[in-house]
Amino acid sequence: MSLLCLESLSRLLLLAALLRDPVSAQDVKDIDRLRLVGSENPYEGNVQVESGGVWGYVCDDGFGFPEADVVCKQLGFEGALSFTRNDQFGSNAAGERRRGEQTKFWLDDLRCGNVSDLKNCSSKPLGIHDCVSSEIAGVVCRHATDGTSETNGTSVCSADEFRCEDDTYCISRSFVCDFEPDCLDASDHRSELCDDVGVVRLVDGNKPLNVPGMVAGTVLVKRRGVWGTICDDGLRDADAKVLCRSLGYTGGWAVPFYVNYLGKTNVSSVLSRPECVGDERWVGACPGAVWRAGNCETEDFGLSVLCSEGGVDVRVAGGRPRAGGRLEVRLPGFEWASVCDAGFDDLDAQVVCRTLGYEGEAVATRGAETPGPLWNVALDCTGAETLLHQCRLRILTDRCNTAAFLTCAPARQRTDAQPHYALPSECGLVAEDSDLYIGGLAKVRGGIVAPRFSNPWMVILVTPREELRFGKALCGGSIITEDHVLTSAFCFNSYGSHSVVVRAGDYNADFVENSFEEEFDIDKVWFHEQYKELGEYDNNIALVKIQRKNGRGFSFTERVRPICLPSADDSYENLYACSVAGFGSRGQSEQEPTQPREANVSVVSDASCEERFGGSAVFSSADICLSDSSRFVTSCAGDMGGPVACTVYGRRTLYGIVSAQSSCFTFQRGPFKGVRVSKYIRWILEKIDPTSRRN
Repeated sequence: MSLLCLESLSRLLLLAALLRDPVSAQDVKDIDRLRLVGSENPYEGNVQVESGGVWGYVCDDGFGFPEADVVCKQLGFEGALSFTRNDQFGSNAAGERRRGEQTKFWLDDLRCGNVSDLKNCSSKPLGIHDCVSSEIAGVVCRHATDGTSETNGTSVCSADEFRCEDDTYCISRSFVCDFEPDCLDASDHRSELCDDVGVVRLVDGNKPLNVPGMVAGTVLVKRRGVWGTICDDGLRDADAKVLCRSLGYTGGWAVPFYVNYLGKTNVSSVLSRPECVGDERWVGACPGAVWRAGNCETEDFGLSVLCSEGGVDVRVAGGRPRAGGRLEVRLPGFEWASVCDAGFDDLDAQVVCRTLGYEGEAVATRGAETPGPLWNVALDCTGAETLLHQCRLRILTDRCNTAAFLTCAPARQRTDAQPHYALPSECGLVAEDSDLYIGGLAKVRGGIVAPRFSNPWMVILVTPREELRFGKALCGGSIITEDHVLTSAFCFNSYGSHSVVVRAGDYNADFVENSFEEEFDIDKVWFHEQYKELGEYDNNIALVKIQRKNGRGFSFTERVRPICLPSADDSYENLYACSVAGFGSRGQSEQEPTQPREANVSVVSDASCEERFGGSAVFSSADICLSDSSRFVTSCAGDMGGPVACTVYGRRTLYGIVSAQSSCFTFQRGPFKGVRVSKYIRWILEKIDPTSRRN
């Protein structure tokens, strides 16, 4: 191609660019006017420039003394006393950031050098920038009472010096932001002056978030002009709260996610483990923040968050919560919308009803296709929240079309709060109480052998003895009635209900103790209807009904007894004397144990558990966390589905079911998970006694 053709092509491309976006083709020479805003004093403020009758800001990337001097001189001052960054003179300077799309920037990467007119500086094309709303440059110009002369006992500083904020010392401008404080008060190295304070943006994730007023994505933080991720080793709700504040979202949802939930990013890390309290102005001020350049540790790919506008209004369509109806929600400044019914349950309905002033029974129902806007997120409340935005949220992978419905009742005793009327009166009692704590309880993995009568409700799900596996323990379970066992739904992933039998009263797998042991075929298995709806282990619970023999189910003896169930509104905050038990092996190389082991455990707070497992994406209201003082306890293959029993009013009560997510092949520091049984009391009772179903 000839040079003439190339030149013609270049002109055509330039003309097309001008026609398409005339602003982006302009440069600093197109700046018409200059002014300072945000201060009552004429000699200081954020810098604004005008082009084509439109005012816009100057981004603080690279903004320093040379640029500040040019601005001040054009405004009629001798020069700059100091420059500012991070929207120092903005109305949001106290930490309440505007959302980035609301800020107009004309100039970015402004470079002035030794010039006297802004038009002689260089910049990115006018209007082209990668700045967020907090990256606004400002100046403080030299004036008559600024301490540059002998006034009020302050220091005299020359034009090429920086005055320390305590007014007692001047240093060379070249020492400012040089990574080594020179002022006695370190004011030459303040974060607000030298760092990108609160400069945060989100990279869109791989899950659609169709909720006006909410944003979600992987967090990027700018550090000395470089964008990077925050390693998500140790997520905290408080971290998300601070990050959302930097993005301009306060008072609403601030939900941390592990980054795989929204997709990975190839950007290097700049910050690790902020450990925020929650009231910090920006994430760099958090006490645990460690600035680092490089890659996150294995699997700690970077923090992602969901943020929303402050507060949320709720109502029931038609205005009759007691009669039931569709849940509608609204964020400030946006229209009413329905909520997807995925994962919506009684605990979610309970929080909604409480918000509406109803403290009684709350019943969630699945809806039909709903016209109008619909939030494409799943609510996940524990039932204890007082405001809806305190509940967890999960973003749905697929587009939701059906809305959540609920019914509220006034304050009264809930019919499912005390399930004992439908359960055996002898539940939770053990024989030989003196043996219950012999030697103290130890961990399942490598723990002591359980006393003979300490877990009479524990059963094992096995293949029949005549088969090749010869009764190998597949899972555990807990007797709750003469005919019913609670276990993990995951136990049946590989084996159908007709390939498994329920064995009760077994204490030594090497012997058949006919006087105690008994095996039952399975008549029916109920899997929770929302099992795996939002994740592989969601609602991981199954109710097993055994086939009776000679007209009876389990024969209750000192070796076979039912365990009590908790109330639907029981708290997990102050549980004590809890244990797990099972026939699981201690590791990959160990043979199946012949006798059950048990572990003394405590219930870990939800906040600690959510941090351990990576945020709301993998920890939900269906989960509890368990640990012991050594932090090395875990459950193993064969323990899954077994009981998490705690002593309440002298009886052992089934507060949890050992989850399938525990792994015993490596020692893991920290808690392991179980299923929160109290969440499923209504579901359990409706299966055991259909007459308990509400009309």
